[in-house]
Amino acid sequence: MEHEKEKDRKISSKHRKRGQGEGSIFQRSDGRWCAAMVVGYRDGRPRRKHFYGETRSDVADRLTRALQELQQGIIPADDRIKLDAFLDQWLEDTVKPSVRPKTYDSYKQLARLYLKPDLGHVRLSKLTPHDVRKFMNAKIETGLSARTVLYCRAVLRRALRQAVCDGIIFRNVATLVEPPRSVRSEVKVLTPEQAGAFLEAIKEDRLQALYTVALSLGFRQGEALGLR
Repeated sequence: MEHEKEKDRKISSKHRKRGQGEGSIFQRSDGRWCAAMVVGYRDGRPRRKHFYGETRSDVADRLTRALQELQQGIIPADDRIKLDAFLDQWLEDTVKPSVRPKTYDSYKQLARLYLKPDLGHVRLSKLTPHDVRKFMNAKIETGLSARTVLYCRAVLRRALRQAVCDGIIFRNVATLVEPPRSVRSEVKVLTPEQAGAFLEAIKEDRLQALYTVALSLGFRQGEALGLR
């Protein structure tokens, strides 16, 4: 180890920096070595990825591998961003301007109630398919409907897709997890006698016409409320 550190010190001044697009290597004041590379730009400013180690050769090897991956289109992950912070930013900057207010509210509620409490503390670069699968299984076990869990996966998948496009991560782990099996619940309908009793009970009600049409044609709430 001492021999390797001595070798690093001898070549540090000669090879402190590499050419443009090749990254740079330098020794910090605390004696540790650091390698840095530009992996993209955000708001016109370069976004850098740093590697730290005890020896120059260690960080040089990691930098070389990362540069090779970058040439192949694999962007090194940003280790600092956590899922909860990214979801907040994504909802405001990407979702809110592009969807209907009701859809935005639905996404935000799913993130607030389920995604952020369970996965928000995980760094995007560390999020794995196992984390997503474990999250979905746990929600099913607590009694959350498969449909709602499926919506959570869809929101997470869409958010991570944006993170890939922004160069924050290089893969969307939500796409690698199978959706939960949807279990259809038995639909309970009114019998003719119950329907007659209901229509009798709503006589003189200001929404009598709405209830009658909805019951007669089997409208869902949104369809009934859309009538004029």
